[in-house]
Amino acid sequence: MMVYKLNKRQKEQRERDDLRTKELLEKGYNVIRIWENEIKKMSVDDFKNKLEEINV
Repeated sequence: MMVYKLNKRQKEQRERDDLRTKELLEKGYNVIRIWENEIKKMSVDDFKNKLEEINV
């Protein structure tokens, strides 16, 4: 997992994402967060592999 330096807007978005993720997990959902820059580089097979890694 790569670590990126986040700007203020990105930090605020991450906080909102964390809150939404917590709420969804509490309701029994599985949550996968993938950043846009990851998706742009990702093939369908890469996505399938990511799903298999977390056993969804």
